[in-house]
Amino acid sequence: MSIIRGDAGFKYVPVTATGTVTHALQMPLRNVSFAESRARYSWWSADLTTRNAITVGGHVDEVVADIRAESDVEGLRAALRNGLDGQTLTYFPSLAATGTFFPIKLVSVNGSDTAIDLPQDADRWFDRRVQCSVRMRRVDGGSLASIITAT
Repeated sequence: MSIIRGDAGFKYVPVTATGTVTHALQMPLRNVSFAESRARYSWWSADLTTRNAITVGGHVDEVVADIRAESDVEGLRAALRNGLDGQTLTYFPSLAATGTFFPIKLVSVNGSDTAIDLPQDADRWFDRRVQCSVRMRRVDGGSLASIITAT
């Protein structure tokens, strides 16, 4: 399994307010995997015998990871809502060491780019903690590989 190092968290400027908001994660991101997206359009021929496809541009590297055991449900929901609304979320592998950070765009939460579903964490249901899966990409198009470590 992979995790993102340190006492991680997100910082962002809310859409409807001023000032920076910090959301510290209860646990490091878990089940981290790499993904790739590209703009691809496909269709079948009129006689349905040939599949046509056009790819526009190259691919974009993304990371998919799980946020687990979150007790600040409203804080997490606000961060995710702002991310899905297009605000840049800045990921800090360690909120204590602010020198390393990664500006990211949130692509989806639990596979949706519009809905924020936060089901209870299967391992922490007794204290009402929630979990979700997020898909994100760097704003500058760089790789997120430098914040990943195998454990």
